[in-house]
Amino acid sequence: MKKFVLVSALLLCLLLTGCAKQETEVPDTNATVTIADRTVQFALPDGLEVESSKLPGDYIFTPMAYEPPADAAEAFSAPDIWCASGSAECLPNNANWWIKDVLKAAPVYENHSGIVEDIGNIDGTSEPAYLYKVEHDLYSLGILVRLEEEGVDIDAFAHFSESWCGLFGSAEDEYLTLFTLNAKSSSRDDAIALAKSVVIS
Repeated sequence: MKKFVLVSALLLCLLLTGCAKQETEVPDTNATVTIADRTVQFALPDGLEVESSKLPGDYIFTPMAYEPPADAAEAFSAPDIWCASGSAECLPNNANWWIKDVLKAAPVYENHSGIVEDIGNIDGTSEPAYLYKVEHDLYSLGILVRLEEEGVDIDAFAHFSESWCGLFGSAEDEYLTLFTLNAKSSSRDDAIALAKSVVIS
């Protein structure tokens, strides 16, 4: 009798607590791109579409979040990934970003960009991911001064953009995958949701 009760309790545990082996849940995805010879699938937020960036191998999410005004268009030289609703990019790996194979530091950006919020590792992603927020200058200070001298109302348009960035990869990877969502139209929660949908193979 005791043996029967023990076996019954064990079976009940397996049924109620999910001790039985479960298949890993695959996130819903609606977009697929190839980045650094890897297939990358993800759930693109509603209303956005994927297009090839002007930078080879990278992708932007449209519509564009920022467009230069007509009287400043000739002075506008920011990369399209800084002005889009988001992007999917390839980023060379850097050993300094890792501590014991765990991503611990947001990458240092190029000139005219900077990190404004270093958030940290994201839980629940298919591979290690790190979230941070960056700001990009859409115009240099010299260009803004020149436009103002030419009579352009420089207060009528945005001078910089901000983006949430989710960086994916492992210490041994030659390249990392970077996803961005423009903070003008997307929240931190949107960026985390996108990160949790990413599947890289």
